[in-house]
Order: sequence, then structure tokens, then C-alpha cells
Amino acid sequence: MGRTILFMIVLGIAAGTPFVVHHAIEFVDTHSENGDARQLLTQFIRGNPQEASATPPADVPLPELDDAPGRKVGDSGATGPPGLTVADLLRFDITKIWLQMHWRHVTTDIPAYPLHACRVPIMTGTEPYDVAGSITYYFNEHHRCERIQLHGFTADYRQVANLVQKRFGLKQYQTIGPVTYLAFHGEYPIGIMQVMVEPSYQDELGPVTRFEIELELNFPQDGAVLSKDKLQELFELQRANMI
Repeated sequence: MGRTILFMIVLGIAAGTPFVVHHAIEFVDTHSENGDARQLLTQFIRGNPQEASATPPADVPLPELDDAPGRKVGDSGATGPPGLTVADLLRFDITKIWLQMHWRHVTTDIPAYPLHACRVPIMTGTEPYDVAGSITYYFNEHHRCERIQLHGFTADYRQVANLVQKRFGLKQYQTIGPVTYLAFHGEYPIGIMQVMVEPSYQDELGPVTRFEIELELNFPQDGAVLSKDKLQELFELQRANMI
């Protein structure tokens, strides 16, 4: 009882965050079998984080990292302003107006109440470390971004990994399965990135391996916590002894 009550009290104190309070409590109440879920939000700070490794999850030769910006991929507006990097996109000061000005199509019919979600396609360039996929920003009633989710594919995930570690404090954890990075605000997880190896395919230069990236970041503030879906994923990993 103690951990659940403490969790509810701490989140309840955080004024202006009914979305995370409601869904985090709902998750704990729904998955309370054997007390596993009550331990979920404090389990990972007692885990065994390791220093982020430059070794990818598959034995694939990768080029040296550099800080070059994303390459221009056209001016159609379909994937946003040309030349944007992942670092340009992973920012909590991005606004709805900026998205509408730079993307021809912004998807907004995404269930996220009481937050408002805006999703746009991205293609940061054509280098191995560039990312193609989509990014979703979640805004509160004051039009401030509280959550960012990125789903994309890359031939070299290390630059994204370095960015989220330096800017958002994610750390790599020992896991079975996807390479997993986590960040916390206090005792509660607010950031997660998972990297999966996609099956290789053949192009004119030979076999190519690419990596799938799933990333969620929440603005570090009292009451912040991962989305219900990401909490569920962590719960399943912990229950399967994979993290």
C-alpha cells in the first residue's frame, strides 16, 4: 500500500498535470497483480545502468561520427524544412505554429486527451546517421510541448543515442532484447529510447542493416511520467526479467 499511496500523493501534488496523474494511477491500479506494478516506477533506478556503448546491437561496420548537419532532401515541405537535424527536432520549445508553417501536412487526429498531438513526417538527410520516420509533439492547454515521441529508421543510431544522453540524461541499461536507454525525474521514468535491428536488405552497394528507433521524452517537471503505453512496455520487460 505504501508505494502506491506515495506515488498517488506525489503525482497529485503536481498541479496542472491531470493527464499524467490519471493515466499513471490508472496503469498502477490496472496492473497491481502480485505488487509488480507498484514497484514499476522505482524498479529501474535500482537497476544496473551501464555507460552507453558505441557498439551497435549488431556487428555492423559504421562510419565515424561527426557533427555535420542533416543533408538537404528537397524543398517540397512534405518532410519539413530541408537540412533539419534530429537535434533541431528534439526540442520542447517547438510550437504548433512553427509546425504548421514548415510542414505541408500536420496530422492532428491522434487520441491524446487532454493533450493535443501534432505529428509530422521527417527525413533529416541521406547520411547513414540521418533519420527517416515521424515525430509527434504533445501540447498542453497552454500550448506548451510536454511530450515528444519519435519513430524512425537509421543506418547508424549512435548520433541519436549521443544526443539524448547529453541533452536529456538518458542512460543505457542492461537488457535482453532491444537496446534500451532510460531517463528519470526524481524516481519516475520520463524518457525512454529503444533500438531494434531491422532485417538486412540489399541495395546496389551490398547488404544494408538499418535500426528502428522508438523514443519518448517528457518535459522534466513535477508529475511527469512516461505515457501509459511506454509504462506498459517497461512493466512487461520487468515482468519477463528482460531489464
